[in-house]
Amino acid sequence: MTPISSRPFVRVKPDLSRDTISGLARGTLPLKEYWYIAAESSELASKPLSRVVFGERLVLFRGEGGRPSALEDRCAHRNIALSEGTVSDGTLRCRYHGWRYAPSGTCV
Repeated sequence: MTPISSRPFVRVKPDLSRDTISGLARGTLPLKEYWYIAAESSELASKPLSRVVFGERLVLFRGEGGRPSALEDRCAHRNIALSEGTVSDGTLRCRYHGWRYAPSGTCV
């Protein structure tokens, strides 16, 4: 699983193709290419937080050292929403079988 971002806001990686660069010059970049706030820092407490940004389900949580992280809101095993799980030892634990995800998106 690939992390969406390790910050409290979400940004889709830009595609630096020729079309994108010319879109930058014309000011016609798709809205997904901009930064958006997905949550206030104060909203990220001890429980995972579910958000939908541009139709993508995300789970926001604090990993090791309290650093905010964002992952796709689904377990790779059974597609259960990770936002229904718990945070323990800096990892996000799925409520179904207990699989744990690091802030990097790696199953640990």
